[in-house]
Amino acid sequence: MNEEELLYLMRQEPERGAALFMERYLRLIWSIVAGRAGGVAGRAELEDCVSTVLCELYRDLDKIDLSRGTLKGYVAVRARRSAVELYQRCQKERERLGADLPDSAGGPQPEEELLRQEERSALLSAIGGLGETDRAIILRKYFFYQPTKQIARDLHMRPGAVDTRASRALDKLKEMMGGEK
Repeated sequence: MNEEELLYLMRQEPERGAALFMERYLRLIWSIVAGRAGGVAGRAELEDCVSTVLCELYRDLDKIDLSRGTLKGYVAVRARRSAVELYQRCQKERERLGADLPDSAGGPQPEEELLRQEERSALLSAIGGLGETDRAIILRKYFFYQPTKQIARDLHMRPGAVDTRASRALDKLKEMMGGEK
């Protein structure tokens, strides 16, 4: 599958497109982010940076112009910019604290990291338990930050219906996660 076909798939079938995109580019993003900011940022900060890159890429799908360069190049530039921003933030924080902290300082403790991973896994499992349309709406709206109008257009729904389904799906997720409705 070439880059144009992948972009088309990401727009038309976000779940399949995202899976293929991550299979192809997640290691690249991780290596760039960890290479640029790994010396000063904790694991959670690196994960947040990678997630931000993925969300920004998905949010800006319509702005990607393959006539100006490759998708791989676009992904690499986005990852590099985010990693540099993270590096600069971490460096400023170190300077503000006035201490030469070890690399793992500021990162979550092992127990916190384990809890975070368990919560993330439970949330993804709960999202997987939603119906196909609700799952697509939740992923697009809250993970890929796509506007309601775009989701409605792609799913052949009215914007109000998308918002209603999103609200109801969030209520279902709260229940599934053990929270109050």
